[in-house]
Amino acid sequence: MVRANKIPAAIEGSEILVVGQDIKPIGLPRPLKDSSGRVFPLTVHKRGESTIIEENSPKIGKFSQCSLLDKGYSISGPLLWGFFSEPLDRDSIK
Repeated sequence: MVRANKIPAAIEGSEILVVGQDIKPIGLPRPLKDSSGRVFPLTVHKRGESTIIEENSPKIGKFSQCSLLDKGYSISGPLLWGFFSEPLDRDSIK
């Protein structure tokens, strides 16, 4: 069982709210190992928090054994790193 207070913490969901300061897409898209898709990396450098708004269906962790998967679960910290399945544009970041 995954514990929310263990490092490294991770969350996975089909929709995740990311809040913090200095949110930036970083680097080039990276290919996914198990499919023909790709992901777009992102960092939050100050007071980051991410919360699962909508769960994956089926609810299976694809990227980390430490992933929390339930709606409402969140992680926070001074530095967050993650990725999205679609590119972020300037209008996506407020």
